[in-house]
This record gives sequence, structure tokens and C-alpha cells, in this order.
Amino acid sequence: MIRAAIAALCLFVSGLVYPTDETPSDVAKTAEPQAAVTSDPKVEFTEAYHTYQQLFADGKYTEALPYAERAYQLGLSIYGDNHKSSAALALNYGDALLKVDQRKQAVEMLDTAISMYERVYGKDAQALIDPLMARGNASGSWEPEEQRKYYEQALDLVRRFLQADDLLRARLNLEAGAHLLQNGNADESRRYVKAAYDQYHKQLPATDARVGVAAFWLGKYEFANGDAAAAEPYFNQALVAIERDGVPPGPLVVAAHTLLVGVYQQLGDPARATPHCVAVGRLKPWEEPVARTPLYGPPPDYPAAAKGRDGYALVEFTIDAAGFVRDPKLLKTQGSDSFGEPALLAISQWRYAPRVVDGQPVDTPGVQAQVEFKLTL
Repeated sequence: MIRAAIAALCLFVSGLVYPTDETPSDVAKTAEPQAAVTSDPKVEFTEAYHTYQQLFADGKYTEALPYAERAYQLGLSIYGDNHKSSAALALNYGDALLKVDQRKQAVEMLDTAISMYERVYGKDAQALIDPLMARGNASGSWEPEEQRKYYEQALDLVRRFLQADDLLRARLNLEAGAHLLQNGNADESRRYVKAAYDQYHKQLPATDARVGVAAFWLGKYEFANGDAAAAEPYFNQALVAIERDGVPPGPLVVAAHTLLVGVYQQLGDPARATPHCVAVGRLKPWEEPVARTPLYGPPPDYPAAAKGRDGYALVEFTIDAAGFVRDPKLLKTQGSDSFGEPALLAISQWRYAPRVVDGQPVDTPGVQAQVEFKLTL
């Protein structure tokens, strides 16, 4: 069917948060300079490295990048390229490049890191787990076979060196599955995410945040695969584990509520979507009746009468206290008058997070949305 293109809600959780006591499989994140000496290169190295560490820990990746590069360059001059500290610094620099989406440079740096790790530790060493996982993350959606290759190499080392109940297995499976799913490789992601979920679910209580994170990603897989009914229990399980009274909500809490709106709307049960609309309204408050991104916004049909022209319809409406669209009115169209009717029909099905005042959701009149129409085949 020819459909109109419309900006869709994009839920992207950039990276996984593990509130765990799991230890990393390598020293890459904590490579420390050797004992301080009086030579200027070592003093400069110490300053560059600790500045990189602090900025990276604070999530200031762009600012951290030049310090990661400088620490790596100075580390090479101090330790040489056959030293474990140089290998760890190369991995840190590659990770920093990946964080700012310089993937080509990240791939080159991580390949260098892997070579250095192999020289220092051996080609089948446990220490290679982290650089192999990082290299898989850097491959991205354009190289799915290469991405899986690096993940499998890392996980093979995990199976070889770690006990079956070591939770690092689950963490790395979840990391691989989440990256594959984010990169559009949904079919390949499932076995990794499912393995992580099964292990966490078996070894940890249902209220453990790690179970919740794995359940969230398994729900995302099912939803991306078009199975809202299968996704629903996983998103609810995620909320049980990660949404706590008195604890500031993280992005996964908002994402789970938002996705459950779409789940229940697709299942034809808008009443069950309502508490999740309200929850997002409370978690992400707004004050003015400005254009908002719908939590659920199926696109309109492209009208045949528009004859291939692009354009839009501007609609004004009320978002009620339950997040429903009420009283939509067409203000104007651009490109074709025929855009008006399908825009009104589609927007009547949308769901929003309501505005919350003094802790209570309220009606918000005068909200406007521009529904875009673009012929797609």
C-alpha cells in the first residue's frame, strides 16, 4: 500500500547501563600510568590520561576524545607497542572514537588494538574479549556478517574461560543483541538477547535491574518483529524491575512506557495504553501547548487525488487528560487539498503524553501538528 511518510517516534537507548557488580573482562577502562617520574612525557601522559578518564566517565565523549588520542600517542612513546598499557590505551581511544560516531577511524584503531592485544597476551587469550566486542560494536549495520564474527569470537572466549553461570556471559550476550537490534539486524539479535534474558532470569530475582534491561530488549525485538502480544509481557516485566518509587527514572523507564502505548494501541486496547500515556506525561513534563511527538502515531494513507505531490496538513486539536486527540480541526493544507481528510482520520488515532499540572493530567487545547505527506512506493 502506498502510505504517507511521517516523522515517527524514534526510541533509541544509546548504550546499556548495568547496575551490577560484574567486573570487566579486561583492564582497558582502568589502564593506569606507571609510577610518576620527572620526565615531561610521563607527566603529560598522566595529565592527558586522567583528563580523558574524567571526561569519559561524565559522558563528555567529544571533549574526552583528544585526550584519549594524546594519552595513546604518549603511551606508545613511553611503553612501546608491545606493552599491555599501550594495548589498553588503544582500546580506550577506539572506544572514544566510536562514542562520537567516527566509525571508520574507530574500526582502524580497534583493529590496531586487537593486534596489540594478540601480541601481548596471545591470539586466544581471555583479554581479547573486550577489544573483540568493541570491534563488533564498531562494524555497524553495513557489515552484519563482520559484526557477528567479532561477537562470536568474543563469546567463544567467554565460553572457554568463564563458568556457565558467570554473569559476564549474559552481559556480553545482551550487549551484542542490543547493538544488532539497534542496527536493524533484528533476526540476528534474538538469540543473543534471549540467551542473556534466560541466564539473568534463571540466576537473579525478577526485581533485579539486569533482568529488567534484558526483558526490555527482548520486548523490543518482539515489537520490531511485529508481535505486539509477545512484546507486552516483557515490557511490563522490565517496568517491574527498573521502575522504583523514590528512584529517578532512567531512559529505559520512559521507553518502556512509550512502547507499551504502541503495544496496547496495536492490540486494540487503548484503555490499557492510557496509564502509560499518563506515566510519560509525569516523567517528561511540558508546560506549553506546543507540537509534541506522539507516543503512537500511525501515518495517514496517501490520497490518490494528490497525484504524487508532496505536502502537509496542519491540524489543531486538544490532547485530553488521557492522551487522546479530541476535536481535531484542519487549519490548512499545502500541496493538495486532498491531504486534509486522511490527516484528520490518522491524527484521531494518535496518542500523546498529557500535560500534568500539580501532579494531575489535564486537557490541553490548541495543540498543533503538521502531518507530512510524501509519496513512497
